[in-house]
Order: sequence, then C-alpha cells, then structure tokens
Amino acid sequence: MKQVFTRKDLYDLVWSKPMTKVAEDFGLSDVALHKICKKHRVPNPGLGYWAKVAANKPAKKTPLFETKNVDLNKIVIREGFAHSLPDEIRTAHAEVKQKLRDQKINLPSKDQKQLHSYAELLKKKLSSYKPGSGQWVKIAGPDFFSFSISSVTADRVVGLANNTMQEAERAGFRLFSAEAGLHIEIDGELIPVSITEKTERVKHTPTDTEAKALKKWEDECERERRHGRPVLMAFNRPNVPEWDNKPSGQLILEIDDHSHWDSIPRKFSDRQSSRIEKRLSWIISSAAACAAAAKVRKQESARRAEEERLREIARRKKALEEKRFEDLDEKMGHWTKAETMRGFAAAAQKAYPNPSVQTQAWIDWILAAANRLDPLISRTSPRLLEDSDISPWENN
Repeated sequence: MKQVFTRKDLYDLVWSKPMTKVAEDFGLSDVALHKICKKHRVPNPGLGYWAKVAANKPAKKTPLFETKNVDLNKIVIREGFAHSLPDEIRTAHAEVKQKLRDQKINLPSKDQKQLHSYAELLKKKLSSYKPGSGQWVKIAGPDFFSFSISSVTADRVVGLANNTMQEAERAGFRLFSAEAGLHIEIDGELIPVSITEKTERVKHTPTDTEAKALKKWEDECERERRHGRPVLMAFNRPNVPEWDNKPSGQLILEIDDHSHWDSIPRKFSDRQSSRIEKRLSWIISSAAACAAAAKVRKQESARRAEEERLREIARRKKALEEKRFEDLDEKMGHWTKAETMRGFAAAAQKAYPNPSVQTQAWIDWILAAANRLDPLISRTSPRLLEDSDISPWENN
C-alpha cells in the first residue's frame, strides 16, 4: 500500500514526533525515511532536538523552503514489509529494534576487540588458511554459522560473525549449538545464520598446463585434416573452463533460510553505500520477526490440524449413522419378509387342512426359512454398530 504526501505534509509529520516513530508508522527504517526527506528536500530535526523539547529547552526548527520543482512536491511512500505482517510478528520486530536502539544509547564503554567464544573458534579455524591466497573456504558444524567465503575476507567475516553474536545476545537471545550448526535461539525457535561471499564471473586464463594440452589437441586436429580424415572438433578436447568464479569481497548474511513468502527480509547484502555491519540491529530484529512468524505458522498448522480432526470426527459420525440406518433397513426388510412368509405359511396350512407329506414339508420349509431370516430370533442378537464396523472406503 502506498500513501501520497506533499512536502508540507511530510514536513509537519517529521517535526511532530521523532523520525524513528514516524518511520515505524510506515513500516520503514529511519534511514529510509531520512533518504526520502533528503530526496524531496524536506528538513528534519537534527540530533538533540527532541531531547531539548523533552527538557522544555528552546529548540530551533528549520523552516521549509519553497521549490518550483513540481516533482519534489509529490512524495509517494510505500509501506514497508512490517505493515503486511500479523500483529504478533510486527510487534516482535518493533520491540527488538527498540530494545537494541535503547541499549546502543546506554552501551557502556568496553574493549570491543574481545571476541565471543564462538567467534574465537571461527578465528582459529580460519587461521589455517592463508589470508592472501584467495582459497575458497566452507565451514559448518555445531559451533559455527554456515560459511562459504574466500580466505581474503576471513578477518572481516570473523568480525561480522562476532558482532552478529553479540548483537543477538544484547537483544536477549542466546546462541544454540545444534548438529545442523550454530543457531540464534529466539523464544524457543532456532534461526540459522549463513554468511557467504558473492563471486564475479571472469574470463578464464588458461594455465601453462591447460595451454599446452589445448595446443597439442589443436595440432592433432590439424594433422588429421591434412591427411583428409574427418575431424570431430569437440572430441577429446581438453576440459578447460571458459569462465572462473572469482571472490568479490562482497558478503551476504542470510537468516532463516526457508522461504515462506511472508515478506520478512531474510537476506542482507553489502551495498555501495553501506556494509552489512551497519544493519545488524535490523537483521536481529528481522530474526525476531522470523521466530514470531514460525510460531504463527505452528499455531496456524495446529489450528488447521484441529479443524481437520473435527471434520474427520464429523465424517466418521455421519458414515457410522448412515451405516446403522443401512443395517436397520436390512434387518427391518428381513423381519418384514419373515412375517410375510409366516403369514403365507399359515394361509397355506388353512388352505390345505389335510396336506400331503410333500405339501407339509413345503410349509415346514417356509416356516424354517422365515425363522432363519428373522433377525429377532436369529442365533446372534442384534447389536449397535461401532466405528470398527466402518471400512476406510465407507468413511471417505
């Protein structure tokens, strides 16, 4: 959903309350809202303005200047991902983001070089690779996030992983070591984290060995042509790649690697203007949203399962009732036929008061058959049918 403002509308809005609050109303980050204001030349309060207002001290308000540029006067703001989410998820995202923001303001001064214990393990693991070799490194295991990087970015990756771990713990979450890897545990939900390095596709330069192999193959092909023999150019050609994937130095941090189409951002990449490290608060708050979304999905799944269970009970109840009526109709039909047969036998006895042996045998057979057919005098007493009497195909 989008909203349209004039410069005056936005100016009044950003001077009515802190930018962070205005941004949250749109489901945006305050950085994104700052960029919108800058693009449309709308001045906004500087650092310390709202502190002065809260302390009842004079605070200077920058006036809005007029512009003849019509395009600048039309401001379209599209609501961020949070506005499309259920309340539980949106609340989890906002609470963690606010908590990290508050803690950052009151963060005590300390030695930032101290690494998290899991980051120390990562540093030790990466120390076996030569930093400048460009060697591709893949790391996984109970004590590690998932990594796929080059050795060139090893130092930066250790720092990024360390800051991610510390930011998660500052938000009140803990790291959970599982067989599938190191996760961030948020309200009982495990959120996986992976850090990968982008690659650039560059033209492959053959090595000396590859160049010699190609030259030998080309000479053989040329020799075959001179002798007038057919040459299959692709046959037996040395396997030399045309392109190489070269590490770019740009990193991607991904959380909760499952796609759920819920609009929560899960993949964060280096940008020209900023690196991932600048967005760790946003990343951790998105992880909290992912955990809340997982809970919502579980609740929804449980609700659907319960609805299906109740539908199944209703189906079985209906099928059992239908089966009982079928059984009753069958028994009533047999009883009615047995009564009719007895009546017929009595009428025959009356019609033939002195029956022959053969006629009497016929009448006796009718009476015996009626007794066998009658469910009320059969050897087994009638019983009410139960669930176990319903076959699966009848239930469906």
